[in-house]
Amino acid sequence: MLGSGFMYGLANLGAGTIGAGLSGAGYMISAGSLASITAGLGAIVGTLGPIALAIAVLVKAFGRGPKQTTGTGIQGSIGGGDTTAQQFTDWVKKGGWFRSDKRGTDLATLSAEVEQSLDRTAAAVFSQANQFADVLGLSNESLKRVLVNFRVTLTDSEEENEKALAAVFEQYRQELAGSFAHLLSPFRAAGETLADTYARLAVIQTFARSINEFGGIFSRIANASVAAQEELFSFAGGIEAFVRKTQSFVQNFYSQEEQIGLQARSIAQGLQKLGITQDISTRQQLHALVESQDISTTRGRETFNALLDIAQRFASISGFLEENKRSLAEAARAAPTTETLKNILDASRAEGAQATTEFYQWYRENWGGYVEDFDAQAYASEQFYAAYIKDAELRAKLDRTVPRR
Repeated sequence: MLGSGFMYGLANLGAGTIGAGLSGAGYMISAGSLASITAGLGAIVGTLGPIALAIAVLVKAFGRGPKQTTGTGIQGSIGGGDTTAQQFTDWVKKGGWFRSDKRGTDLATLSAEVEQSLDRTAAAVFSQANQFADVLGLSNESLKRVLVNFRVTLTDSEEENEKALAAVFEQYRQELAGSFAHLLSPFRAAGETLADTYARLAVIQTFARSINEFGGIFSRIANASVAAQEELFSFAGGIEAFVRKTQSFVQNFYSQEEQIGLQARSIAQGLQKLGITQDISTRQQLHALVESQDISTTRGRETFNALLDIAQRFASISGFLEENKRSLAEAARAAPTTETLKNILDASRAEGAQATTEFYQWYRENWGGYVEDFDAQAYASEQFYAAYIKDAELRAKLDRTVPRR
């Protein structure tokens, strides 16, 4: 009988697993995250919390002095996960009997607290979009080029101010997803924003990567269409329910060696991602590996933290490895064979390529001859007019050189 430690390991199988998911940016893609996709920005904008008091103070500071304030707020731009912004004050001076009113805008630097809150939120939205791009195999270069300009007029209501700023970051989120519109649009569901489509597909791709590790029919499911996978989720009562059923099936019907093999393969892959190629077979070896990390550097600290996570999973199978005198690589050979995982966006790329091919075929069949005739006629006309103009120039020259009688 496998203990609870192994069950922990199975539930968190793989570096990109459903259990571990994509975390960060106030967002988690996990077994329970599909339903929370539409609320994703709300979690991110939680980083605006500390800004509320600072903005309230900022608003109260406006409007003092001889000028009458007509509007106050924050303006700037968001791009590459950074915010460049200033505080603005729109004002008017009454002109009196013989002068018209004078209007203008004063700009000032934002407080460090407000700047930091805006930067944290922008970085969170950008980081989330980058994570989705990585999962879906997309380049993030187009994300870096997205720039959103904004101008938010603030009021005395902290709630309204936060809503206004949240709308700015929601626009940024939508624009980031929009940079992949040509790939995402074919998958867009009714009433769904492009950013929500982007997040939903990232969840499904993460799910596919994880379930593919179980091999067999689960690899076929992983390579099924988005519609087919979502139909399965529907039959199961949601993605969380489907994951629970899958884990239960693996635990009850895969052999002990297969289950150990799944864990061993996942751990070995995790070590390889850290640049560690050592084939570990005992607790002592993993202990020594953890102790050897250089925590004086950021990279060393990151590796150390990742190894602590791996250690928990290794502990659940270490007894089996030592008892059977097997290393991770040897145990991994018993894991089910998996299929090469397709990217769910490949269908969209294929459809685009097919549409282009069909267009050019239609063009050749329906317009190719016409265009060739048109070009031939245009060329003939061009030659005719060129000859006509040349003849006219010669006649004019003769008229100038031959004396009239």
